[in-house]
Amino acid sequence: MFKTGIITDEVSQNLDDAIRVAKDYHLDALEIRSVGEKNPFQMGEADYRAIHEQACGAGLEICCVGSPFFKCSCSDERAVAGHMEGLRRAIGGAHILGARLIRGFNFWRDDGLSEAQIADRFAPVLKLLEEEDMTMVLESEPSVNAGNMAKLAAFLKGVNHPRLRALYDPGNEICDPDAPPPHAQGYEALRPWLAHVHVKDMIRTADGYDPACIGEGQVDFAAVFGALRRDGYDGYAVLETHWRIRQRMDEALMTRPQGSGFSLGGEAASRACLEVLRRKYGFGA
Repeated sequence: MFKTGIITDEVSQNLDDAIRVAKDYHLDALEIRSVGEKNPFQMGEADYRAIHEQACGAGLEICCVGSPFFKCSCSDERAVAGHMEGLRRAIGGAHILGARLIRGFNFWRDDGLSEAQIADRFAPVLKLLEEEDMTMVLESEPSVNAGNMAKLAAFLKGVNHPRLRALYDPGNEICDPDAPPPHAQGYEALRPWLAHVHVKDMIRTADGYDPACIGEGQVDFAAVFGALRRDGYDGYAVLETHWRIRQRMDEALMTRPQGSGFSLGGEAASRACLEVLRRKYGFGA
């Protein structure tokens, strides 16, 4: 049976608020993305130790460090070097937190890049992950080169390394008009590499996409959760709301989630989504 969690800044920049929501809905874990206005690249050892102390005191695990790794240009040497340094900091934090997963991407979308060029950039990443006994889960979304699950599966198959796995986010697949349905096609494409799951709902619109409350968008969560249970997935499924009750989430914030502007209205929206997830799918029950 899979375990459940929530991304901290989908509730608040205050970790106590995220902990309270997780406890109210009997969740197992937190995923750390931004806390106190800092993302995992910006946190120091003291920040990570304080997060660990608070989470442990509440009986919650930290399942993943949701870093912005390689949300940068593949050709920008300075940015790549900065992200490598950020990854080292995030891995150090993950060790403090007891997390086994670091979230990452495969660069801002550039149709002029080949998969081989992108894979070459991952050679030092894989070496570092091996040395640190850490696993990276790559996420697909339209803003990056792995714009959908089929592209992510092709990239993972090409790299073929056990330290590089897949983050399955069916909501992101709705955002790409060229993507097949997230279930069952997207799920089956990523299943050999599946190591983490994000839960959010989306509606594809004429000019893009909009986040939705769970059950009001186009993701078939009955099929998604049914497949996870059928296949014995025992990792984490983590709510990543993005939807807000009283305001529309700005696309720039969805692409670069961090800080109070992103978290505004997050607790009420996350609670509304968790009510649906608990009632309809036994999430956190």
